Order: sequence, then structure tokens, then C-alpha cells
Amino acid sequence: MSDIGYRTKRRFDDIPAGGYRLVLAVLCASALTFFDSRYAEQFQQVRHESQQLLEPLNRVLSYPNRLVVGLSERLRTQKSLYEENKILQASLLQTSVQLQQLAESRAENTRLRALLDSTLSINDHILNAEIISIDPNPNHRVFTLNKGLREGITVGLPVLDAKGIMGQIVESTERLSSLMLISDSRHSIPVRVGRTGDRAILTGMGDNVRLRLDYMPESADIKVGDELVTSGLGDSFPAGYPVAMISDVKRQHGSEFTEAYAKPIAELDSSRHVIVLFRRSLHDEQPVIAPEHVISETNYASP
Repeated sequence: MSDIGYRTKRRFDDIPAGGYRLVLAVLCASALTFFDSRYAEQFQQVRHESQQLLEPLNRVLSYPNRLVVGLSERLRTQKSLYEENKILQASLLQTSVQLQQLAESRAENTRLRALLDSTLSINDHILNAEIISIDPNPNHRVFTLNKGLREGITVGLPVLDAKGIMGQIVESTERLSSLMLISDSRHSIPVRVGRTGDRAILTGMGDNVRLRLDYMPESADIKVGDELVTSGLGDSFPAGYPVAMISDVKRQHGSEFTEAYAKPIAELDSSRHVIVLFRRSLHDEQPVIAPEHVISETNYASP
């Protein structure tokens, strides 16, 4: 009998100490996952404080990758740098021409608004940021940016890359912020078809190359290749920024809405440098129009 007890004790003694720690870590992780999914609202503050505490660690863990990227860029050959320089010079020339056209358009726009006695004004303040990590949850499409409240980044601000809308800020701490991509299944954005002006809602599907167009009437004139831009409705995205390109249209007889899908214009998988856009909502930028009775009184009072 004592021999059986000795063998049992010996069997547990053979388990390495690291095994106990692993089991304990798995149990703790499972418990945290359960309570976080069950009591999401109660754990919101806990998640926020945890991210604040782990903020220095996230920054430290991002340094090796940034160091490797920096070293690889320094090790490029002189020939590749020369070729890239030529491409950049050509791109700079094109951009300069476009800026000249834009300056003229904005000057004309200002004159027209002055004639309409409009209070509409544009605030084009932007901030460059860098993606330093990705949410490991496969069901989420969330990136971490290296800028936060200290630079003025708040929840709801739109984020773009060089080609179009990427998403918007969903959480911000002192030095970091979280960017939810338009491809996240929890994200929707009001858009309009650039060719026709028809409005709809573009919803993520958890896929960086495929978005779903909701609430597009069956009678709407929409076809593959149409560009979708922000409609300006809501408080987050100003109007006119490229979002996606229609990639598939399926019309079903008897259905009230057209089934359509689009591909994001922004490079959601490869963009590393992004722009956070600070701008007032379209609602705040609308011109002030006097009531009809005020206009009538003004007309009668004029000589």
C-alpha cells in the first residue's frame, strides 16, 4: 500500500514545475476570456486600464520589427535607391501639378461660398501615424497606431492611407490608439456611388478584399467598376473620400435591394503609414440658410 502511494507521489513529482505554470496560465486565460465575453460592458474599464499598463511593453515589442525594417531599408543597393528616386521625382512632379489645380479649385470654391454668404469652412488638419501592431483576434480587423491622446487622436476620427479610407479610431490611450478597418464585420460606413450619387451603407465582412453594400435599391443604376466614396452623412467621415470599387453585382427578382460587393481602394493588408484626419462633420459644415420669412422681409425692406 505504501508502495502505491509512493509511486503516485513520484508520478506527480515527475511533472516539471513549468507544467503547473502552463496549466495555471491556461485556466486564467480561459476565465478572463469567459468573463470578458459575458460581461463586456463591466470589463470595458478593465481593458482600458490594462492597455494603459501594457502600453510600454507594446512599444518595446514593436522595436525589433521596426529595427529590422530600418536596417533592411538601409541595406538596399544604390541602384534600387536611384530607381526609386526617379520614380519619386516623377510622382512629385505630378503631385505639384495636381496641387496647382487644387489651389485654383479651392480659390474658386471660396469665392462661390462668399457669394452665398455661407458659414462653411474647411479644416484640413491631418496627422501622420504608423501601424505598430495587429490585433491577434482573427475575427477582428484592428491595428494599433503609435499616436494617441497626446497628439489629439480621439475616438471616431477617420484614418486614410495614400489611396483611400482605411477605417476609424475606436479607442485611444495617452500614446497609442486602435484603428478598426472598414473590413471589420462590426464596421459600417455611409457611401454613395460616384457615378450616380445613389447612397448606401458599406459593411465589413471580416475580409480585407471584400465588402458588402447594404440598402442599395433594386432599381439603382450600379455596375462593376463604379467607385464608392464617403457620402458625408454621420459624424465621422467627411464627404468625397474614396472607399471601395464595386466588384460584383447580383440582381434578384422580387427583392427590394440589390446584392452588391466591393473591394477596398485602400491597401488594408500592406499600408504601414497612415493619416489621421481631423475634420468637422458635414452637418457642422452646412451653410446657414435664412428662413423664408426673413428673406421675404429683407426683399420688401430693400429699396
